[in-house]
Order: sequence, then structure tokens, then C-alpha cells
Amino acid sequence: MFVVCSTSLVIYFFLSTHDIDLFGLTETLLDHDYPDTILSSNGVYNVFRKDRNRHGGGICLLVKKTANLLVELAVLPDEYSDMEILAVDIIDRRKRTSFRVILAYRPHSYDYTNNKAF
Repeated sequence: MFVVCSTSLVIYFFLSTHDIDLFGLTETLLDHDYPDTILSSNGVYNVFRKDRNRHGGGICLLVKKTANLLVELAVLPDEYSDMEILAVDIIDRRKRTSFRVILAYRPHSYDYTNNKAF
């Protein structure tokens, strides 16, 4: 708990002192016991997480909330459900353009023979 709380304070300080629009995290160590507000207590960011819910791991994307952007969690095929992959679609309402941001983490213990799946 101490590591998560102290790290979230460092992240909060970093994000509040820099103009960051998109921020990706790996090895978050978060699970369902931790609310999204631990990463965005001021509500400035959309928080997208994929917690591992076991020792270590977990990934997270923080996307700054702005009036002109629509941010949605992208649906990935079921074959990727066991992997630490998170994707969001970001749509600019003014320019009517969109792009997908993908955050993927491959643990050091991952067997390289499974690279086709990853």
C-alpha cells in the first residue's frame, strides 16, 4: 500500500507541474481495491486501467479531459484478453479525426516463443 500511495503522489506532482496530455504506466500494482482517483484525484484525466489482480503488473493510460476530444476504451479481440494490452480511441470532434493509442506490457518472465500471440 505504501509503494502505491507514495508513487501516486509522485505521479500527481509530475502531472500537475507539466502539461501532459497522455501518460502511460506499467507495473501499476493496482487492483480493484484502489479507485481511479488514486491516479487522478483532481479529475483532470480519464483513467483507463487493466489490473493484473495478482502479484505485480497492471497497466494504465491517463488521457487529459478536454472539451474537443472524445476518449473511449477500444474493444480488443478476445484472444488478447490474457495479455496486458490496453487501447483507447481518441476522437477530435473539431477536425473529425481519430487515432488509437495502445499500451502493451510484456513481463520479463514472458516466454519469447509466444511472441506471435503478443
